[in-house]
Amino acid sequence: IPDNHVTKSVKSIDRSFLKNRSFWLASGILFFYVSAEYSITGWLVTYFQDIGVLSDNLSQMMSSLLWGVMFIGRMAGAIIIGKVSRKRLLLVDGIGLTVFFLLVFFSRSELPIIIGIAGVGLFMATIYTSAMALGTESVRGNDLGVSAMTLTGVAGGIITPAAVGFVAEHAGIQMGMGVVVGATVMLLIMILVSTVTSNADK
Repeated sequence: IPDNHVTKSVKSIDRSFLKNRSFWLASGILFFYVSAEYSITGWLVTYFQDIGVLSDNLSQMMSSLLWGVMFIGRMAGAIIIGKVSRKRLLLVDGIGLTVFFLLVFFSRSELPIIIGIAGVGLFMATIYTSAMALGTESVRGNDLGVSAMTLTGVAGGIITPAAVGFVAEHAGIQMGMGVVVGATVMLLIMILVSTVTSNADK
């Protein structure tokens, strides 16, 4: 009887979200966003110190600048949520993050790097909450679906920083940060696909 009870419980679990396109797109956005955030915050200081563009003190300050602007961005996001569509906000954030991170990646002088870091922090600020909100709409009331999305983001935060370290060790820090460029580009692609398909469904 206990075995039958377990079997029935397993069968009763609602896995319908696995057939939901919005769930997979939101999970992809969360994966690549957390990948980018954890990699940037984890490798930023090392990157600037290794390429020799910024002094050690200024490199450390870039981390503080990034977190400071992200905090301001999240406060601003809390104010504008409800006044601006989450999909539109997510699209703007995805484009902004990609553009400003590319500015940081290709810059070799202080001012554009500082501007780039500020832009990265600003546009990263509301991506996670916007993606999570849109994703939970597709799995509303399903704890397993929400947990799966959250786990996907956590996986990105583990896999990608490790990949950056692996590539940096074998091919240099510039190539390692190139992995983060790939993550930000994939993030933007997932956001664009999500926006286009959601508009097409209307």
